Amino acid sequence: MEQLALRGRTAARAILAVIVVGWLFSDVVRSAVPMIVPLAALALVELEVALGAVRERGTQSVNRPAPGEEDADLGYGDLVEDELGVRLVPPPARAQRRWRDRWPLLVGAGAAAAIVAVGVRDDRAASWEALSPAAREATRLRLQSEAAQIAGKPVRLECSDEVGFAGIRSDALGVAYPLRGTTYLRGSVCRDLHDVLESGSVHGDRHAESIVVLAHEAVHLGGERSESVTECLGLQHGVGLARRLGVPTDTAARVMRGRYLTDLADRSLIRLEYRLPAGCRDGGPLDLDPTSSRFP
Repeated sequence: MEQLALRGRTAARAILAVIVVGWLFSDVVRSAVPMIVPLAALALVELEVALGAVRERGTQSVNRPAPGEEDADLGYGDLVEDELGVRLVPPPARAQRRWRDRWPLLVGAGAAAAIVAVGVRDDRAASWEALSPAAREATRLRLQSEAAQIAGKPVRLECSDEVGFAGIRSDALGVAYPLRGTTYLRGSVCRDLHDVLESGSVHGDRHAESIVVLAHEAVHLGGERSESVTECLGLQHGVGLARRLGVPTDTAARVMRGRYLTDLADRSLIRLEYRLPAGCRDGGPLDLDPTSSRFP
């Protein structure tokens, strides 16, 4: 039973470690999972280790023999020879640790708590919900207008992490319902696009990905059903979309070119249906502007 419990604790630690590593190295995971989740995972690992140490310290094994003469060379006392013969002199008893001797531990715990608090505050401040209702509505209407321009017809756009995503894979950043003329974007995507509108610049791959997500779902609303074709058209529409959001023309083209090259290099089986088709190239059958030498 004890061995089974040990295996369970080891498996739990491994799972929590995978969550943390996945959040650190995957933009998709960071977009879908709040910062508090990996922080909580780290805290659980540390708590489990600490509780395990407390349990072991409070457990006395009645079957464990005391150190003997044969253990002297391992540091368990010294062998001395006197008129009584050879005997083991045990080491001096370790002084009981006082609370004031534990200040490094307390300082470390305080620092960890402060880091968690700052991280949670920053994570909330960068969320879609942190914006005022007026700012959220203004951004939603602007993004809805951009989606309608790409789709070529009036559409409805909503920013939500729940509504519209029932039955959709958890890493999806957007979903479109062409028959209803409605698309739903994750709150993180809408916040990224709000920040692009505010700054007129693209900071990192997350902003670039969010631009493509909006363009991608708008193409679906226009009637295209194939994910691979939609991804190709979305990359091309993403250049004009980024420009309209305030990004300089050269930057918009460079950012979308980077996303295009990333998609070409993606060989993930999970994203197999999104793999760009052979016609997605300069002068190819999916080129929306064959007269231009720039693609997308």
